[in-house]
Amino acid sequence: SYARDLIPMWWSREDALKIVDQTPPEAVRRNRITGTPSEAAELIKPFIEAGCNEVAIANYLPLIMSGDFSDALQGSSQVLETIKILKKDTG
Repeated sequence: SYARDLIPMWWSREDALKIVDQTPPEAVRRNRITGTPSEAAELIKPFIEAGCNEVAIANYLPLIMSGDFSDALQGSSQVLETIKILKKDTG
């Protein structure tokens, strides 16, 4: 797990691609919430309804894809939209 180990610089490209090839898409879907703000909110709502009282939402894709910190603003606006939907729908 990248988030747990933070050691991608130790992997060769070939090793990383082997891991990707062995990872079923469903495993990724179950561990990451993706989609539009509305889609993400729908995926987060069951956790809130089950009693989760803290949710950390981040959209780092624009930053990772370009490496330009100004692109992080796009991700921030999508996060804010997701939060607005969740506040409206879950109170």
